[in-house]
Amino acid sequence: MPNSKQPLTLTEISMRRERETLNNVLANWIRMLLLAATRGIQSHSQQVEEVTNKCKTLNEHLTSLPKPILDYLIPPLIADFVNKISSYHKTFLGLKRIRKHAETKHEAICTGMLNCLLGPFTRQYNTGIMSSFEQRLIIQTFPSTPNLKILVFGTAPEIDNSALLANNICHLKHLESFQYNYRCTDQVIQQLALHCSTLRKIEVSNSRAVTDVSVQHLLKLKNLSHLDLMGTSVTERKYGLLKSGLPNITNINYSSAICDGLNSM
Repeated sequence: MPNSKQPLTLTEISMRRERETLNNVLANWIRMLLLAATRGIQSHSQQVEEVTNKCKTLNEHLTSLPKPILDYLIPPLIADFVNKISSYHKTFLGLKRIRKHAETKHEAICTGMLNCLLGPFTRQYNTGIMSSFEQRLIIQTFPSTPNLKILVFGTAPEIDNSALLANNICHLKHLESFQYNYRCTDQVIQQLALHCSTLRKIEVSNSRAVTDVSVQHLLKLKNLSHLDLMGTSVTERKYGLLKSGLPNITNINYSSAICDGLNSM
């Protein structure tokens, strides 16, 4: 007989209910914002201010919860909120009468609604496939996540956010794992070297804008143990410098022929 599924614990049931409740809160905020937007600029501005205050109240509530609860609750909620805020953004863009007059407030409240989940307790961003807007949304919340350890941007959005990312990496001083495939640049690597000395893992595969210039910056990250440069513009000669110049490196992905040759030395 197949093993029967274990019943949910009381804690799990409670966390699921809390997650559902917070998703309903966000859905209600979005409903009120869209309704206000149809009524005009003034109504929309007032609603943005009201939701902003509610975001602060919710963040204060979450911050007061024990760390084990936050560790269980926040990661899936981040994914939920990013998806819902992205859908709201698409709907808002269709409101052409107000869109051009309220775009700044719209961007601010989108960031604010995600920010209400975040704080020094936030340890990771790994929400899977995301659009350019969703990626930009997450980057804009970096000031609220000073203890972030894991950041994963594994897809190639339609718009390049690398400059925005480079300008906000300074907030992530405790980052240990960084993945930014397809769109990474030398500028992003430079900022990582300047601000993220605890990095152990970097994956920037298929990022043609990562060149030999990045090598001098990568060599400053002495804690690196894993480095994925597949599909970048780093040359064989500079790759060899990384192999010999990073004391803790155990895994560099570049190309099979070069890796085999260097690993046999």
